[in-house]
Amino acid sequence: MLALIEADRLPGQPHITPGTLDAAIRAGGHAGRNLLVPRMEVAQDAAGRIAGVVIFALPPSDDAGQILALHCREDHGVATALIDAALTALGWTRAVEALAGPPPFAPGSPAGLAVGRRSATRAVLDAAGFSTHHTWHSLHRPLGDRPGPATYPIASVADRDDPPGWHLELCHLDGTLVCEATVDRAADQAAALRWITTHPDHRRRGLGRHLLEQCLDVAAEHHAREMTAWIRETDADSEEDDGAAIRLLTALDFRPGEMLHSFHRRP
Repeated sequence: MLALIEADRLPGQPHITPGTLDAAIRAGGHAGRNLLVPRMEVAQDAAGRIAGVVIFALPPSDDAGQILALHCREDHGVATALIDAALTALGWTRAVEALAGPPPFAPGSPAGLAVGRRSATRAVLDAAGFSTHHTWHSLHRPLGDRPGPATYPIASVADRDDPPGWHLELCHLDGTLVCEATVDRAADQAAALRWITTHPDHRRRGLGRHLLEQCLDVAAEHHAREMTAWIRETDADSEEDDGAAIRLLTALDFRPGEMLHSFHRRP
């Protein structure tokens, strides 16, 4: 099963180890999701080898069921069998969310299905009545020989434990918060920019770019050789501007990568 899950690992995501796999199975899924212990269905080929796995969970109320993870080496038949098994167990008349949160084997990873490289799974979800719910854009850049000298104003950097990483804040001299960012500690020498935002009153002044430069420096100082950013498309009524975040990243040599989708199905 380890090789099955690793086959779908994206650049910038940590490798799945026997320890993390075992811990995820024993933990019973995502804390805070108010779900019952997830169930796992495994598909085997004619030789008895594991060909696919789906993990799903039914909430203790009438809330939507959850398909938490699905891996099948992009075999259309295996994906179909696994989705059918999950929907049969969850109930075909119940609303179901698919891949809407971080995978149980890698809770620090982004949610969603990499639709560019997992076309078979995407096609099976479409055929089963699922539609796209949210979309994430991934961007990636090497860090090269960073860090360079920090320039004023210098952001404050606070360590984070869960998940490991740093929170950076850029403030005025009077202590007013101007912009902030969150970076996950490097895994396999790959750091992840989880979030960066500038207060609306201080945008278009280059402060976001200045803070992003310091995010790159902090990651490089701690031996990261590359950084991945995941930007979720915002809802129509949101005050956040995902387009501005993408433009900021591309201005600092981040390059577009995979698009990730989460899905929902209404009965």
